[in-house]
Amino acid sequence: NLGWWRSSIAGNADPLGIFSPWTTVVLALMGAAVLLGLSAIGRRFGWKGQGLSLAALALGQTVREYIWFGVLIPAVTFQASVIPILGSVGLFIGVSLIALLVMRLIGGPANPESAAKMSERPQCQPARPSGRHTHIDILRGIALFGVLIVNLETLFRVPLLEQILRPQAESGWANQIVALVLVRALEFRAVTIFAFLFGAGIAMQAERFAAANLGAKGFLVRRLSWLFVLGLAHLFLIWNGDILALYGVCGLLLLPSLKLPWPALFVIGAAAMALPEFVSSPLVIPTGEAATAHIAKAREIYGHSGFMAILSFRWYEAWTVIAPLLFAILPRTVGFMYWGMAAWRSGILREPERHRGKLIAALAFGAVGGVAFASFPSLLALAYVSALLLLLTPGRTSSLPGLAALGRMALTNYLTQSLVLGFLFYGYGFGLFGRMGSAAAAGIGVLIYLVQIQLSRYWLGRFCFGPFEWLWRSLAYGRRQPMRRRA
Repeated sequence: NLGWWRSSIAGNADPLGIFSPWTTVVLALMGAAVLLGLSAIGRRFGWKGQGLSLAALALGQTVREYIWFGVLIPAVTFQASVIPILGSVGLFIGVSLIALLVMRLIGGPANPESAAKMSERPQCQPARPSGRHTHIDILRGIALFGVLIVNLETLFRVPLLEQILRPQAESGWANQIVALVLVRALEFRAVTIFAFLFGAGIAMQAERFAAANLGAKGFLVRRLSWLFVLGLAHLFLIWNGDILALYGVCGLLLLPSLKLPWPALFVIGAAAMALPEFVSSPLVIPTGEAATAHIAKAREIYGHSGFMAILSFRWYEAWTVIAPLLFAILPRTVGFMYWGMAAWRSGILREPERHRGKLIAALAFGAVGGVAFASFPSLLALAYVSALLLLLTPGRTSSLPGLAALGRMALTNYLTQSLVLGFLFYGYGFGLFGRMGSAAAAGIGVLIYLVQIQLSRYWLGRFCFGPFEWLWRSLAYGRRQPMRRRA
């Protein structure tokens, strides 16, 4: 409306989807993340540091828009003057200042005594059985293998849209077996277990804060908001199959229900998972000729182009393909997290050896239901979790230190997988995208997984946390956490 830019695409006045409802939601979430960061900077460095950071962000955002949308894509043509630049910077700073002022008025001054308690440094020492639940770490480590294989096969090896709409039957018995196992046993199941454990983790943290007579919501808001920020960086800069940003949003949706009893959490989770069966998502992925063109372009760019071209296409694909998919799976993801909270509160996940009868029943129900109703992956995921909890007795967990270490460093290992696989499959590395069969790709995944087990054991023998776990923890507590183990 101000005449600062116009579309470069004939017949499409809004090529970036700026005025779509989904863009409004995403921009609101991104703005919340920026304001959280600016607020933290203000507490640490005062108003001068906050002002300099805000000015740098405003200028950087404007330059990024010019480069990405005016040069790399290009989707829009900007007015040839300094007015659009100054106007964009001014709007960014003005809106941010108003939002920070509102946050200050609502939140009021910080309580020094409460802040000191919340940011207290935890002691860095080896995890004790009473302080850390090794069987949950092992569960997380095992689930990470499924996530790795599924991501490698469906997102790094070939275009995601091709895998969804037009999966190709591969030649060779090994490729066909791997593809069958992927679809029947792993796809959607591993990420379901991850969401389940993520919800349980939120319940565990809330419980620890309650035991110390401290409110957990403030800490969890910071923790989940920073996870959302890390997820956005991962999604746009490294790989757009990210789940961290989604988990951050879903985790925030759980917070109003922290004090509910476990039966209520279970019912809410079931309702959330059933919601997509009755309400269809307003966002759709490309189909028909648009999908054909997108798949061809993805094969060309991901397999043969450099980093900047891939970065530009990743941004475009994130809006057109990834965002609708994330929006569609959000209710089920929230539902699985609610079930994880319920499992912890009920004691089943806390002390599985005392609930073997329930776990056996859940295993039978999930296995039979998962085979009979393959379109509901949560059933088979339920069987997996139940079977593993039955097997992971205290005697067995002590013999699996590698898997426990892998699970404790799940965030670092997940992000490292993206970096390694991006270098292997994308054009700025070895360029194997679209050129490798399922069996060979699965072999690479197994090798990466085994190496990560050994590296995780080595790292945690010397440090308290994985690198990204340490960063996330430091950001959530608002101060640098201890890293090296004390002798």
